[in-house]
Amino acid sequence: MPGAIATNFARNFDPAVISGFVRASGVDVEVKRGQRLPDEVFEQMPAALRQSLGSPDDVATAVLFAVSQPIDVNVAQIVVRPPKQLAL
Repeated sequence: MPGAIATNFARNFDPAVISGFVRASGVDVEVKRGQRLPDEVFEQMPAALRQSLGSPDDVATAVLFAVSQPIDVNVAQIVVRPPKQLAL
């Protein structure tokens, strides 16, 4: 169960929220709901914003952990959240 992760899934968030992310990254792009955000937005995010958005690598690490357990281990849930929660 991932929280807010810095991926293009966020393109479906409220446009006002996405505009804030884009402005914080310093990338000058128009934000439209449903459109893919440029990679530069994620690459240029300041460290403070990264506290509110988790990393896709963190989710991948959690999934790798779950699927690499012995057959007799059932990982029923994994929660991956960034350090600070967003109210979306």
